[in-house]
Amino acid sequence: MKIRQIRAFLAVAEDLHFRKAAERLGLTQPALTLAIQALEEEIGVPLLQRDRHDTKLTFAGEVFRGDITEMLASAEQAAERVRRASAGMFNYLKIGFISTATTARFMPRLISEFRRIHPQVELGLQNHVNVDLLAMIESAALDVAFIRLPLVTPHRVEIASVYKERHVLLLPADHPLTQQPSLRVRDLQNAPFIMYSRRNAPGYHDLIMRTLNSNGINPTIAQEVGEMYTLVALVAAGIGIAVAPISARNYNLPGVVLREASWLPAAEIGLAFRKDDSRPASRLFIDLALRTRRENEAASEDEAPTDPSSPAAAALTRRDAAEKE
Repeated sequence: MKIRQIRAFLAVAEDLHFRKAAERLGLTQPALTLAIQALEEEIGVPLLQRDRHDTKLTFAGEVFRGDITEMLASAEQAAERVRRASAGMFNYLKIGFISTATTARFMPRLISEFRRIHPQVELGLQNHVNVDLLAMIESAALDVAFIRLPLVTPHRVEIASVYKERHVLLLPADHPLTQQPSLRVRDLQNAPFIMYSRRNAPGYHDLIMRTLNSNGINPTIAQEVGEMYTLVALVAAGIGIAVAPISARNYNLPGVVLREASWLPAAEIGLAFRKDDSRPASRLFIDLALRTRRENEAASEDEAPTDPSSPAAAALTRRDAAEKE
């Protein structure tokens, strides 16, 4: 049974007139007749009753038309899905993210650009904490996810760094240290800290703790939190000091003062995905994320002072030395 035979039958069934159906299909009337006869021979029953004056559907033809119309629509939809998938234009892409991927504004811009380039790909977005995102990538509940680095990567998962920004210190607005023109590491000794929960992001929690410890700070942990917004809110409430990506300022909470600390490591966001995911929509999104990262890095290099004797570089060196004292 061929698609052209089915289309020929449906055209005749609709018009109940061989000449009109043949014209609509762009066929000669003998060719249309042969297609219908071949279909009837294959099925084994007559589908049309015709004489010199009239063409009618047999009872078998009525049944066949109802069933085959749905089957033809499904076949055409399947063919279109295959064509779109082959061109990388079809799929439902499931994207997970941590909340700070949105405040950094890298992810919203990336998704907006992807939708502009590939409007046929439907996107589904889900916000979760780090450990949940990683598990969902591994189980294929998500296709890609923006995750806070560092973390231990499962064997089936690959993670590419796609965004970097500075870490800063967050202080309550009424904290005595906000009155100092610059902060030294020793000023933070014995200060109560609000920490991001190790249960939600063990690698990130350990990075911050190692950094504090290696600089001689053994923080008193006043509170652990599972969301970056909560961390900033508790700083605003005066519960303690915190380390956070600089994009946390985009929460725009009053009562929080940001202070630079060059001894803090960079804050990184990675894009996690399964190594064996070869679907075009996933690969297109990953490729765009990596290309955007490279473009951002090139722009940052163009803006950075390269001459170590320049006033800007000298000022940074003096500030770093002062902060370490």
